[in-house]
Amino acid sequence: MRVTILNQFYPPDVAPTGQVAHDLARCLVSRGHSVTVLCSRRAYDGARSYERRQTLDGVGVKRLWSFGFDRARHTGRVLGYVTFLANLAVALLGEGPKPDVIICMTTPPYAGLVAKMAARLRRIKLVHWIMDIYPDVLVAHGMLQAGSLCHRFLSALARRQFGGSDLLLTIA
Repeated sequence: MRVTILNQFYPPDVAPTGQVAHDLARCLVSRGHSVTVLCSRRAYDGARSYERRQTLDGVGVKRLWSFGFDRARHTGRVLGYVTFLANLAVALLGEGPKPDVIICMTTPPYAGLVAKMAARLRRIKLVHWIMDIYPDVLVAHGMLQAGSLCHRFLSALARRQFGGSDLLLTIA
């Protein structure tokens, strides 16, 4: 089976979700699956860039371009997310062999919308591995007011990205 894992930060030394993605990818490879990870070329801190293509422990890694602004600033973080998501859409819709399954993680937020679009258009199974629940994370960190217009809009987007998925996973 061909599996594509989507996570903004990879390899495992970059961010906790990168470690989880790598552990999953290695496990799938050890069971005979062909695994590709689509992630950002930028390091978690935005300061470094990684190679465009690499193989780690049998996992094919394809890194996509995105802005590398300082993640401490909200504008820079959002621009990094947006450019990554745009390049993710291009990668999922046009390049390489079609995967049997897309596993979408929650970094960056709302990547599931891009994954859902690609999965529907290319008739691919879609799995969401939910670690951070947006926009609730933003409310918990005081970055968004619960019940505000923006909160309601982002909540609707979250429901839309998960609706119709073949499988939703969470860590209990």
